[in-house]
Amino acid sequence: MIKKKKDSMPSPEGSTKKHAKASGKSQRESCKELKQRNAELIASTETLRKKIIKQDMIEKELRQSEIVLEINGSMVNYKGQKAILSINHDITQRKCTEEALRESEEKYRLLVESSLQGICIAQGIPPLLVFVNPAFAEMLGYTVDELLSLSHEETQRLIHPEDRAIFFQRYRERLEGKSTILRHEIRAVRKDGSVRMIELIGSPIKYKGQPAVQAVFQDISERKMAEEQILIANERLKYLLTSTPAVIYTAKISGDYGATYATENIVLLTGYNSKEFTKESNFWKEHIHPEDVQRILGELPDIFERGYHAYDYRFLHKNGGYIWIRDEMRLIKDKEGNPLEIVGYMTDLTEQKKSEILQRKDEQRARALLSLFQNTFDSTEAIISFAMEVAMKIAESELCFIGFIDELESIMFTHLWSEKAMKKCAIDYKPVQFSISEAGLWGETVRQRKVIVVNNYSAPNPFKKGIPTGHVKIKRFLGIPVLHDGRVVMVCGLANKKKDYDEFDKLQIVLFMQGLWEMICNRRSKEEIEKKKAEFEAIFNSIYDGVFFIDAQHHIQMINPAVTRMFGYTFEELRGKTTEILYPKKLEYDAKQEILKECRRTFDSQLFEMVCQRKDGTEFCSELITTPIIDSQGDSLGFISIHRDITERKQLEAQLLQSQKLEAVGQLAGGVAHDFNNLLTVIMGYGELLFKQLQSSDPLRDYAKSVLNSARRGADFTNQLLALSSRHATHKEVLNLNTVVADTDNILNRLISEHIEMMTILDPTLKQVNANPTQIVQVLMNLAVNARDAMPHGGLLTICTANVSLDEAYSRRHPGATPGPYVMISVSDTGHGMDANVQAHIFEPFFTTKEKGKGTGLGLSAVYGIVKQSGGHIEVESAPGKGSTFKIYFPCAEGILEVPRPPPDLTDLPRGTETILVVEDEEAVRSFICKVLRSMGYRILEGCNGVEALKISKKYHDPIHLLLTDVIMPRLSGSELAKLLLAQRPELKILLISGYTDGEIGSYSDITADMPLLQKPFSTAILARLVRKILDADGVGPQH
Repeated sequence: MIKKKKDSMPSPEGSTKKHAKASGKSQRESCKELKQRNAELIASTETLRKKIIKQDMIEKELRQSEIVLEINGSMVNYKGQKAILSINHDITQRKCTEEALRESEEKYRLLVESSLQGICIAQGIPPLLVFVNPAFAEMLGYTVDELLSLSHEETQRLIHPEDRAIFFQRYRERLEGKSTILRHEIRAVRKDGSVRMIELIGSPIKYKGQPAVQAVFQDISERKMAEEQILIANERLKYLLTSTPAVIYTAKISGDYGATYATENIVLLTGYNSKEFTKESNFWKEHIHPEDVQRILGELPDIFERGYHAYDYRFLHKNGGYIWIRDEMRLIKDKEGNPLEIVGYMTDLTEQKKSEILQRKDEQRARALLSLFQNTFDSTEAIISFAMEVAMKIAESELCFIGFIDELESIMFTHLWSEKAMKKCAIDYKPVQFSISEAGLWGETVRQRKVIVVNNYSAPNPFKKGIPTGHVKIKRFLGIPVLHDGRVVMVCGLANKKKDYDEFDKLQIVLFMQGLWEMICNRRSKEEIEKKKAEFEAIFNSIYDGVFFIDAQHHIQMINPAVTRMFGYTFEELRGKTTEILYPKKLEYDAKQEILKECRRTFDSQLFEMVCQRKDGTEFCSELITTPIIDSQGDSLGFISIHRDITERKQLEAQLLQSQKLEAVGQLAGGVAHDFNNLLTVIMGYGELLFKQLQSSDPLRDYAKSVLNSARRGADFTNQLLALSSRHATHKEVLNLNTVVADTDNILNRLISEHIEMMTILDPTLKQVNANPTQIVQVLMNLAVNARDAMPHGGLLTICTANVSLDEAYSRRHPGATPGPYVMISVSDTGHGMDANVQAHIFEPFFTTKEKGKGTGLGLSAVYGIVKQSGGHIEVESAPGKGSTFKIYFPCAEGILEVPRPPPDLTDLPRGTETILVVEDEEAVRSFICKVLRSMGYRILEGCNGVEALKISKKYHDPIHLLLTDVIMPRLSGSELAKLLLAQRPELKILLISGYTDGEIGSYSDITADMPLLQKPFSTAILARLVRKILDADGVGPQH
């Protein structure tokens, strides 16, 4: 490395003084101080330059009297002689120039050394520093010698890596003379590694005869920092001014008060940028709403007195719509108080104004809805009429209609039109039902399920379908659908607002109509609730059972009228009390409490029976069903307890049990009746034949009579058994019970003991009944015998008859009984009486309180069966020690009393010669019937069953006049046989016989009314007369 030694120069005073630091000062103050020092340096340099020039001029004047010559001599021959040739040049000017240059360089060096700006000279590529001044060395933290000793690579590292390329490119350009003096900024790296911002001016020069670049450096780091801070502050202010919603502006204080400046966010507010906003002085005024401009311009001069003013006005946005602006202005004055300009800021009030409008409309709508809810409208029509007037006020409309949509969304029923619409409408026929599919704009609100707005009705619209002649002219239209549970339920149509319908109108009418629909629903719900409440009260009060509402603490909260009827307590007497007073025994109440606990635990209804007590102390049997009342959280709120008086039901159950027992006995009797009656038929038949053939003096005649009497008692016993179940076939006739009682007076007197007195109390106006007189006698005899046994030591037996009328209450206690007139016959005694337990069983078959062998237990059972068979009812009143009274009720009958006929004469029986086919599967019965009929002259054909009878009929070609057949036979029944033979022999007469009861043979549907039935056992006389009666039915007499 070749180092160039710099000529040492004494540093002028202050040349090595360091730059003042801006420590503790703001960047703006440091920058200001730096500028001031540079100005002072430039001024001192200029002063020094002028002094040097003046000194040069003085010295030049002093040197004008002297010259400097440059002599060049050489030996020459001059005319043959050696001579010296001397060439003299006047170099005075050159010397003066060189001296001046030397002096100038010294002065320049002195100036450079003392300069506060860094100065250096570099040569070569890559550059090498050949001269630096102290200020430059101090700027980079080096000494002068250290910088001059730097290598090429070290010299390059003085420049920030990111700036080296551009720096050395420009250095080369200057060195090669391609660029003149240029100013630019770079980052320099100090010795300690810190970076400083440097501003340099480089220019190409000749240094010691070689190309070089001289550069003047100035450390501008503090200035850059200050500028950066100023820039940041400016950007921050700009951000604050533009990021705030407010637009800051300045305006003129005269003329049109046009804006002279506006922040860039003016475009966000108005759509116009700041240039557009400030371009023309009348721009602001021309864009104020016509309705607001006169007010604003009229009030604007007030700012000169008050210094401040604020306005709200509408401003035309670039998009063509108006926005609301809050404009606050302040007047700026100079020191003397003279107005300079207006400074103000604008904020967007559009949303606030919309909110205020919305709030006003909300308040209007709320007041309207409140009026709807507070007013007591007579009908839904009145509500709709009021609502339409409110809707027109809210939407500032002239016309309105409201209609309801059916569930299929296919038909609208126009409920009402506004009064003004009806007045303007010239249509003669105004329908109230419209098809939505054929409707135009309002129908579209249903089809699209959204609000339809048309602000230019005359413009083409695909949804319009025209309006009929005479219809109100439409200018603007607003259609509002009301949806509920996913379907359109109502439509409101508004028309002819003076301005366009906007979002406020849509929102307010939608909300108002929704509120209207809710009110209509509430009204309907209220009406439905009131209707349901009335229905509930009607049902609740009409429930025959007693209903209690009991709270969780078991206090009575509500009862129905049936409770008062059932228990005798009023609601006031029971309210708030527990149900303990309703039960005679604490055990009953405790049992119910346990049931309620179980009911509350399981949430299930509980059914049970309890003995309850009325207010008067009487007791009755009640059936209770208790159900818990559960709220939505599953907690028990109490119970519903339903009481049913089952006293009558219990009595009916006892009667039903009695009937079932009698029915069982009747079924038993019916089971044996057939065979038993067959036996009795044979015994009675042959006994009668034997009795007639014996002479009165024959001792065997008495035996035959005894046989007949025993057979008759057997038949009576069978009939008594059958009477238990009302299955016995009997002959009823219209009769007067007084006559029956009178006829049996002697018989009854013989049945009772002499120490018992009998008394009859007969109603002379007694009505008639339809009954079997023999059975009535049997009833009286059985009751008289029981009365006799109840009065072993004597007493009074009373028989009474009377006309009575049974009511509904009696009918409820006696199944099958109907209210109406009845004839009562009662049998009373003064015996030992019966307790309730005995009374519960007296009509049961084979039940008796008599000693063994003194009663069969069938007497009262037979009485019960006979009464039921006659369509009557029986009841008993008795108490221990107070005797007993049996009351029997027979329905009254209309008709003529039958005259009693004398007993048949067994010696004079009708005869005949007709052919009779006898069919009977019991051989003994068949043989007896055939012998009896043959003895009377009839021709007899015998068959043991239906199949054999058909064969006999087929083989017998002569007429068969009568078919006498048993009903129930194997293979083919008697009724079926009769029908088959009637098909072959239409003239054939039919007589059916059977040992079964009517109930058992009634299941044979083949039996018709023209088929007489003879019940076994029967006598020969009855058989003979019935056969003759049937044969003579066509008017033909006996054939001989």
